[in-house]
Formats: sequence, structure tokens, C-alpha cells
Amino acid sequence: KRIKEPITIGIPFVKGDVFNEKNVFIHNDQGNILDLQTKVLARWPDQSIKWLLCDFQVSIEAKTETAYQISVDMQRERSDLKSSIKLVKQPDSLIANTGITEFQLDSRELKLFSKVGSGGFTLTDNKGKVFIPKINNIDIETEGRLRTTLKIDGDFLSQSNKFFVKY
Repeated sequence: KRIKEPITIGIPFVKGDVFNEKNVFIHNDQGNILDLQTKVLARWPDQSIKWLLCDFQVSIEAKTETAYQISVDMQRERSDLKSSIKLVKQPDSLIANTGITEFQLDSRELKLFSKVGSGGFTLTDNKGKVFIPKINNIDIETEGRLRTTLKIDGDFLSQSNKFFVKY
């Protein structure tokens, strides 16, 4: 059994068909409209949507199949889905609060969820030399109720601060 299984798909549209992503809906096999988070990935020269990234959640019983339908209704707009994850960017960290748990990511060193106790990780080459991750930047790429994505850029450095590789 799957309960609120996350699904992410890209939907292409014909030039001139859809201009507003809020006119796009997804329905389950009973015709119920599901929560849908969208992001326009590309537009045609006339500014209509070329590619739309869609995030939604499905619940399905084990060993069954179901169909979902995408529809466009120019007469209606989806309401905005408020994010259930609150993100706060601070000089030395990014805090993600889900309402149940709070995670703190160190913005200098790649120690995922430093506040909830992860010890971080290192990279070791084939000669046993250890490289420590140093974060250069954290960006919020997508922030929504169904999916939030962070982009973390940095470098792995030796213990003497020599550059090894970017991540």
C-alpha cells in the first residue's frame, strides 16, 4: 500500500494552449482534484507554457492500478498551496521547520542536519587522504507544500585546505 507517495512529472504543452499554470489540474480515477504543485520550466516565444513540472501525491492499494488525468480549465485557477516547510536562511545555517521537526543545515560545512545529530561525512581517495566538504552557497530552488529542493554548492578540501573537487 502506498500512502501519499510523491510523484514528479514533466508535462509538455502545445504552443498557445496554456499560459497560466494555475489552470492545470490533476484528477484521480474517481474524478477528485488532487493537490498539485507546479513550476514552469520553459515557455514558447508567445509566452505560453512549453514544459510544466508537476508534483502531486498518490495513495494506492497494493497490487492495484489507477489512472490520473491532467486537465486544463481556463475558467478556473488552482489556489496557491502554502508550504508546510518553513525555511529560514541565516548567515551560518539554513533552518527547515516541518511543523513536527526542525532541521538545521550548516552553511559552511556539509554536515547534513547538524542540529538533529548527523556527524557529516568526508571523502577519502584511494591513498587514504581525507577531504572535508566546505559549503560555498545554499540556494532554495523550489519551495512548496509538496516538495522543497535545496541546491548546495561547495568544495571538498584536504585538511591543509587544498582543493580536491567541487560538489
